[in-house]
This record gives sequence, C-alpha cells and structure tokens, in this order.
Amino acid sequence: MSPGPKAKPIKRIGSHRFPGLWVKWSKSERDLLMFHDKHSPDGRLLHSAFNCVKVCDERSLTEELDRRGFDLTTLKFSIERKSEG
Repeated sequence: MSPGPKAKPIKRIGSHRFPGLWVKWSKSERDLLMFHDKHSPDGRLLHSAFNCVKVCDERSLTEELDRRGFDLTTLKFSIERKSEG
C-alpha cells in the first residue's frame, strides 16, 4: 500500500503559519523580519532582494523606499509555493 500525497508543509513562527516566504516589520527588533526555510537559497534570495541588491544610486530597495518617504513599519510581503499537481 503506497502512502498518500504529502501535505504542503506549513511553517510556524510563534503563532504565525506560512508555507513560503514572509517579510514583516518587527516592533521589538525595529527591523524587517524574514521567515523562510532555514539555510534555504530562497531565504538568501529574499534577503538580497530587500537589502543587498542596489536598485537606485547604490541604495537597496528598503533604503530607497525609506528615502522616498515610505513607512517601512507597514511593509508586508508573503508568497506561497505553487501547489503540486
């Protein structure tokens, strides 16, 4: 008898559940928190997209958004993996 299909894994950080990548502002850290699979290339991609890749005059995306007057404490980003099938 073969096992049934595997359920999509749901990540849990505290009371938060997410099956992909997630970014939000942390009041306690006063910085962006990024949730992803530990040591995943996806996590490195996420960090690079928000903090490392220079998008305008040698500034990162978060630096440029802040410079343009956006409130980073309201920033939220999430994306789920595609369902298999």
